Amino acid sequence: MAIGLTQDVAQKLVETVKDVCGHDINYIDPKGIILASTRKSRIGTFHEIGRKAAESGDIIEVMKDDDYLGTKKGVNIPFFYKRELVAVIGISGDPDKVRSYAYLVQRIAILMLKERELEAQDHGRRNEIHYFMRSLVEHQPMEPEYIKEFMHRRKLSLTDSYRMVVIRMDSSRRVKLSMVEEHIYRIFDQIQDSLYIFNYPKEFWLMVNTESCESNLFRLEKLAKMYAGIFRIGIGTSEMLSGLYRSYKSALIAIQSAGEEKNIISYDDLTLDILLGNLDEDAKTRYKNRTIATLEKEDLDFLKIYFASNLSLQKTAEKLFIHKNTVQYKLNRIHTLTGLNPRAFEEAVVLYLAAVMDQIQPLS
Repeated sequence: MAIGLTQDVAQKLVETVKDVCGHDINYIDPKGIILASTRKSRIGTFHEIGRKAAESGDIIEVMKDDDYLGTKKGVNIPFFYKRELVAVIGISGDPDKVRSYAYLVQRIAILMLKERELEAQDHGRRNEIHYFMRSLVEHQPMEPEYIKEFMHRRKLSLTDSYRMVVIRMDSSRRVKLSMVEEHIYRIFDQIQDSLYIFNYPKEFWLMVNTESCESNLFRLEKLAKMYAGIFRIGIGTSEMLSGLYRSYKSALIAIQSAGEEKNIISYDDLTLDILLGNLDEDAKTRYKNRTIATLEKEDLDFLKIYFASNLSLQKTAEKLFIHKNTVQYKLNRIHTLTGLNPRAFEEAVVLYLAAVMDQIQPLS
């Protein structure tokens, strides 16, 4: 027997249709027991005509009250799904007037069952994709035949290279995840040759063909711009399937290097960040404590602009709209506080590394 509606769902269905037509409706299981009814006192009782309709598979119309003992006029329609009897829909009233409402209940019930099937299929599909991607990212072994069959069904190529794109939510921001998730998935659905999952509690993973990633980069950039400050996007290295775990790790390093101004970074575009991103947080903290711990945020912001200006006093002054002498004063202040001279090459390098480390955001 096909799986029917649950009692709660069936009850909501009959009550909803009664709101439209005003007639009492019964949802009767194949054994003749009323599973749901707009007359709640009848739930769980036996319905003789419902049982006869279920046994015969035919529509039974009662033209007047008491044609059958204790029954009222109405229509009883067997409800089939995939050629199997699910239930009988009984509705009271003049058959010519209520017949269409009985069919309405039947059509809605069919739609509900189809939707539930699709949800179950989608759930199974997502579980399978989740297993496949997690196994690759965590470098867990999978049967070669399973990989081959899975890739064939998903129309992906075993000979192509792929990138991991990781979207990491900022846990300090309170956002409606469902709304953001829906938008992310809508963008992901537009990217061919890809698989994606949500990795609880705050990462979205997209495994995408390298060529497809390049041609769809504008979609990811648009997404990043729309949700600046909400999440960061890291694009990992191009790898064969066996090396996808490396692509994931490199995507995380890229995320660490992404900032407020640009919250989407490709690992391929990183230079010094690659080295620093692989250092553990304790090592970076110790280094910063030995170099820039005495500086205030204003000093650090100034230092970053100074380095971005290629150590030019004039360019730094122009960017900050201050006098050149003020730049010199700030540099002297940093020298005094840290013991490192930003105008001396070797000591400037030490400060530059610390400034870059300060810019790299730890993964929380």
